[in-house]
Amino acid sequence: MTGETEVRSSLTSGLQAVLLAGVFGMMVGMAPVRAEEAAPAEAAPATPAVSVGGGVDNMTSRKSKRTTRVKKEKKAAATSTDDSGKKKRVIISPADELDEDELSPLRPNPPLLFLIFATPVTIYLTFYVLGSLNII
Repeated sequence: MTGETEVRSSLTSGLQAVLLAGVFGMMVGMAPVRAEEAAPAEAAPATPAVSVGGGVDNMTSRKSKRTTRVKKEKKAAATSTDDSGKKKRVIISPADELDEDELSPLRPNPPLLFLIFATPVTIYLTFYVLGSLNII
C-alpha cells in the first residue's frame, strides 16, 4: 500500500458534519413559505422555485411588489364604477393581508434595535452613578 495514507475520522470532524446538517435543516425549516395565488383554470400550474436563504433581496423585492399591488388596488377601488355611472362597493378582504406569523422575523424593527443597544448602556450608567454616589 504505497502512496496511500490512512485518514482517521475524529470526533470534531463528525461533530462539524452534524452541526452543518443541523444548520441546513434549520434554514430549510425556517424558510418563509407562501401559498400560491389562485391561478385561472386553463393555465398550467407553475413549478415553484426552491430558494434556501433568499435573504434581504428577496424580501425587498417582495415588499416592493406588494406595495405596488396595494397601490394598484387602491387606484382601481377609487375609480371603479358601474355601467350606470355609480361607484361600485369594493370589499377589502382581511385574508389578503399577511398575518404576523407570515411576516419575516428579519424585517426592520427600529424600536427593538434601540432597546437592544440602549439596555446595556443604561444598566452600566445606572450602576456607575449609584456606585459613585455610594448608594450601592
